[in-house]
Amino acid sequence: MQFINNFIKKYYNTKKVNVLFLVLGFFYNWNLESQNNTSEEFVIIKNAPKTPITLIKQDQIGHLWMATAQGLFQFDGTDFSHYNTKNSLPTNHVHAISIKKDSLFIGTNTHLSIKVRTNFHHYESKKINKIIFHKGVPYIATDEGISYFNKSGIHPIEINTQLDFAKINDISFHQGAFYIASNRGFWKIDQLTNPKKTRKINPQTYSRLLQNGPGLIAVENTNKIVVFKDSKSAQTIQRISNITNVAIIEDEVWIASANEAIEILEASTYRFKRKINKYNSKLSSNSITTVSTDRQRNKWISTKNEGLIVYKNAILKTQKPTLFLEDLKVSYQSLDTINPNSYTQVLPLKSKQSTISFQYKTIDLLHPKKIEYRWTLNADTSSWSHANSVLFRDLKPGNYIFSVQARTLGKQLSDPREIRFTIAAPFYKKAWFLLSLCAFFIFLFIAITIRYIGITKRKNEQKIASLQLKNHLLSLEQKALQLQMNPHFIFNVLNGIKAAGNAGNKSEMNTTIKKFATLLRAILNNSRTEEVALNEEINTLKNYIELEQMMHSKSFAYEIKTQLNGIDPEEILIPPMLLQPFVENSIKHGIHPLQKEGFLVLKFEVKPGYLHCSIDDNGVGLQQSRANKKRYKSVAIEVNKARIENLSGENSFTIKELKEKEKTQGTRVWFKIPLKTDY
Repeated sequence: MQFINNFIKKYYNTKKVNVLFLVLGFFYNWNLESQNNTSEEFVIIKNAPKTPITLIKQDQIGHLWMATAQGLFQFDGTDFSHYNTKNSLPTNHVHAISIKKDSLFIGTNTHLSIKVRTNFHHYESKKINKIIFHKGVPYIATDEGISYFNKSGIHPIEINTQLDFAKINDISFHQGAFYIASNRGFWKIDQLTNPKKTRKINPQTYSRLLQNGPGLIAVENTNKIVVFKDSKSAQTIQRISNITNVAIIEDEVWIASANEAIEILEASTYRFKRKINKYNSKLSSNSITTVSTDRQRNKWISTKNEGLIVYKNAILKTQKPTLFLEDLKVSYQSLDTINPNSYTQVLPLKSKQSTISFQYKTIDLLHPKKIEYRWTLNADTSSWSHANSVLFRDLKPGNYIFSVQARTLGKQLSDPREIRFTIAAPFYKKAWFLLSLCAFFIFLFIAITIRYIGITKRKNEQKIASLQLKNHLLSLEQKALQLQMNPHFIFNVLNGIKAAGNAGNKSEMNTTIKKFATLLRAILNNSRTEEVALNEEINTLKNYIELEQMMHSKSFAYEIKTQLNGIDPEEILIPPMLLQPFVENSIKHGIHPLQKEGFLVLKFEVKPGYLHCSIDDNGVGLQQSRANKKRYKSVAIEVNKARIENLSGENSFTIKELKEKEKTQGTRVWFKIPLKTDY
């Protein structure tokens, strides 16, 4: 049957073929294709690029990278990411792809582009046809010879006058030597840099090289597959027009062409095994641009017009998934200085770098929606989910261990990926900063002291004037303190206590003594300070008024009102005993002469910038009170009036009669002082 098939191939396009051979050949090929019909194992990738794919490579994570004339495509099993001149590449014509750890080397018609995680770097070059690595060095096959790449850029290699300007299609290091496929023949070289042995094996044009055990497969003139078992002998194993790609897939040689779809040979014997074309599969075209395989042994086929097709591995077994950390961001910026998949140290972060995110990935090209992830940060563990990233905001200073695992369709767990990092405490909590701060304040204190002394010397006259004013105020306050408690009032209180004791009324005596002691203690305490809280002043006034109520033969009532606009009375400051002389005057000269029950109202009101105070009584009035006092004049009232005017200026103190229908209803004492609080 092999003989018949070869005979038909040889004479199919000649006029010598007869009907019998045509019938036999047709019957044989139909039988062969029907036996190898694998259409049920083909899956068309619906959202694949519409442009022809010329090369497919798989990276260490599992993504498929695809070279096209419209840019570079990345496939993760669900989505295609497109890299082109709009977002990352200097040109869209991608011809070569090579992968080294986490770096992707991309050869285009004008540049070598290197993608390291999320960053791209570009270097001008002639059109690049192939990129290989030998002992860690990238070697580049271009349209004008061979170059190598290092940190300083791309450097041409001088070999000989023929190869230095030749179109180099492929390079392969095989059995201790370099083999070069070019438009100026097939060459063998002992080493690329400073070669000592250079030999042209064949003058024909060669486009692709592929190692197969001891043999080296080469594509000659795009229409013949040749195997070199050593550098001296070659064997033609297949003739196919317009060969686009050759690949070793599961002990088979897959040959893709632009006209005859895919022919498959046994890798060990190079015997014809089967065909895959539009007659026996889901392929709707025989124009194949490339074939490749992934780590799960699925075959990927790209056609010229129909996009991408995957030929599933029929005996696929559940594999242990591999998890990779794709990106590590600190404060929303990718940390490209380390490779998170191989970093074993503790990552030191500053106190401001407290927001950190991780992006991780496991690839299952045929079951991408079955992948789940679970992460752990110290003692916190997430549930399984499809989310492949996590963000931690405002982490506290300390040591952290982040770990993440993946599981796939078969519920097999990947090995965990782990990153250790530490977030430093803020600088203001460190010992060196506290010591520096103390030293700074000491220096600042010394500097302020020196400056203060200098300012003091330059402002002696102002100081003297200020002291004179303060002495005047202190003199007024001293007079007020001396007059804060009327001796007659003290005498009355003591007589009241004595009378209560003689009458055996111990309860009244004790109450009087307690209130009098509280009042005296408040007066003595307040005399040592310039200001007291308003609530303390109100309590002192209450004690004083209640003692006056107990000592007077005629009863009177009182009320204290406050309108403070939401300010706590404990936070408002007022000079001590500022109202007492006016209250005493109202009781003694206004209410006492009344023939009816007296009433006293004290009011404190906060208005913009000031505290307004008033004492209203329903006494005999200002004129009658003055007539009753005859020649007596209250020095305490005059002193306190002076104190108020010194604090608030003129027109800040008034005493007037309260009248209704020309009839005197009492007296009002009103004044205002600047509003002062202790916050």
